[in-house]
Amino acid sequence: MRIVVTGGTGLVGRAAVRALIERGHGVRALARRIPASPLDRVDGVVYVAADVTDRASLRGAFDDCEVVVHAGGAVSVPGGVRALERLNVQGTRHVLDEALRAGVRRVVLVSSLGADRGASEYHRTKREAECLVIAGAHEWTVLRPGNVYGPGESHIGRFVRAMRTWPVVPVPGDPDVRFQPIWVDDLAACVARACEDASFAGRIVELAGPDTVSQRELHDWVGAIVGRRPPLVPVPAWLVRAGADALAAAGVPAPVTRDEVTMVAEGNLPGDGRDDVLAREFGLVPTRLAEGLRRLARETPEQLPGEGVGTVRERRLRVRLTGSRLDAAALVAAVAKRFVQLMPSETADAGTEPTSNTVLRPGAVVSISMPLRGHVQVRVEDATPTSVTCATLAGHPLAGMVRFRASDDADGRVTFEVCTIDHAGTWLDRAALALGGRALKSWTWRRFVRDVVALSGGQAHDGIERRSVPLDDEETARVRRWLEGLACVQAEERGERPGRAADQPATSLPGT
Repeated sequence: MRIVVTGGTGLVGRAAVRALIERGHGVRALARRIPASPLDRVDGVVYVAADVTDRASLRGAFDDCEVVVHAGGAVSVPGGVRALERLNVQGTRHVLDEALRAGVRRVVLVSSLGADRGASEYHRTKREAECLVIAGAHEWTVLRPGNVYGPGESHIGRFVRAMRTWPVVPVPGDPDVRFQPIWVDDLAACVARACEDASFAGRIVELAGPDTVSQRELHDWVGAIVGRRPPLVPVPAWLVRAGADALAAAGVPAPVTRDEVTMVAEGNLPGDGRDDVLAREFGLVPTRLAEGLRRLARETPEQLPGEGVGTVRERRLRVRLTGSRLDAAALVAAVAKRFVQLMPSETADAGTEPTSNTVLRPGAVVSISMPLRGHVQVRVEDATPTSVTCATLAGHPLAGMVRFRASDDADGRVTFEVCTIDHAGTWLDRAALALGGRALKSWTWRRFVRDVVALSGGQAHDGIERRSVPLDDEETARVRRWLEGLACVQAEERGERPGRAADQPATSLPGT
């Protein structure tokens, strides 16, 4: 079957695209921008640049397709209510018009649990979108998922990052209001079934996961997973709304929008009170919340050079060891095995989360506790006999990488090197680095290298050679492509990318 998915690069759309490809369908994914990174693409999918708010851009995008999955939409967009209406309502009208012109047989709308009764502007626009789809000339199915979570941007994803990195975790309104989240891959499987099974035509189906939870309970669950429990601080809903409005008026994105506050206060549960819809209607074994949270905590996306702010710098610390009892391969193996012990706990205490890996092997995720920062993560993207390459993950103060490498010299000495790519993750991170964070980072790696020298049993008579150079845009892009290639291979190994990675990694870091 040929299926087109709007919003094909978002949290829900990308999961739906992946599920449809795995079921053997031909898939076309629409997005405002075609993803440049192989990490953001799914192999076998045709990507089309189109904007549902621009009728002309959709022309021809649905040709030869039998089903349209309309997953394009948002809870909030810059421009307020009018912009939200253009996206969720007018965008749906444009999708239906183009589907009619192209002769599409069925439209599957991804709406929202509570769309029929919610008081938020988001739910109002979703109600209107549902009415347009139901009144249209196509076969239709409306899916109303609850709070969707998974790797990527979501309410629960932000909550996990806050638990890892914030000194306190503010929650709007009553922390005991309950909601029923659904794992994104379970939703994607429901979307695929709705495309394939004619019995879902003409139906509105509410979708929710198997477990209900409150913000207070979520605090306990996530705290056990990440090994950190910053205080939960309820904030009056009116105060959060006022703050969100003030930030919006100033043109600053708010961490929580007015509509999100309203939806949290309303709760998010199926109208019929049933919690077995995934099994009863779709034959799925749903992902329990505990398992989904563990996966979410581990499947954090990479945060690579070029995604941050300010100047990108490459920094290298190198020593030449005389009398090492370990050759290059043995030294790298020892560093990989004892990384947690080698990292100085005063500035970067490694292996702090209960699920953190302690050995640097491909795919391993290592959590690191930093003063005044909380827990951050790195993932091992590549390991060879003489090198280990790690990338920073979302939430880290740096969008970058660290690479350990050793080589045997012709004169019998061993050279060991730490190479980092530094790119501040946010403007706040850039300010923190300038106010002392960079000095702490430099001290950390100097201490690390000195401890590696001790581990080798040799001596570094020439001391630590240091070099720091800025990278221009072309050099940064080259490093990023190299890391993306490595990360794609690891994502494929973890089962997060169907098929073979589109880009194979280079054999060495550019510039070495």
